Amino acid sequence: MGKKSFFALLAFAVVFGAATCAFAGIVTDSFLCSFPDDPKTAKHIWSYDYGTDTLALTENILAIGDDSVNMCGDLDSDPTFTVTKTVTNDTAFAWTGYTISLNTSAGDSFVAGTATSNVFNTVNQTSSLLTFSAPNAVAPGGSVTMSFQINIPSTTSFNFSITQSAVPVPEPSAVAIFFVSSLALGLGLIRRRA
Repeated sequence: MGKKSFFALLAFAVVFGAATCAFAGIVTDSFLCSFPDDPKTAKHIWSYDYGTDTLALTENILAIGDDSVNMCGDLDSDPTFTVTKTVTNDTAFAWTGYTISLNTSAGDSFVAGTATSNVFNTVNQTSSLLTFSAPNAVAPGGSVTMSFQINIPSTTSFNFSITQSAVPVPEPSAVAIFFVSSLALGLGLIRRRA
């Protein structure tokens, strides 16, 4: 092989290899997040790293209840990307758990065995639901980091949402009311039988 052929082949390999790398996964500058419950993104900050296919979310949750994140983008292969969420508890309640559900009709799914957390040591997982729990609570003002992967079985575009909510520790007064109600109900049944 002559020098010209060698350099031509090398140039082809470099150009073809670069083109293949540049067009794998999520198309650069196409990934978008929106927050229906926070349209001005006052409590959500996000960034997407196209080199590692990682979405980083930093969120402040101000109230117990559902909080949605919509995601969309363009694809040119069948990617799996990682989501790393750091959530600060700005509610008045301690959390003993956190649920994240994937809302899609296109077959997008959580990747089995990829969900982890720095606080919650138990994860129950299906293809569309993650339930994090722990014996230790995330106190008001504290934070928790969770990581998981999502697979998108498409090669054109995607559009889905995740809905998340914290699981609060029952307040002592709520537990006391439940106990007193159960006791009163039990005494009423005993009295009625007598």
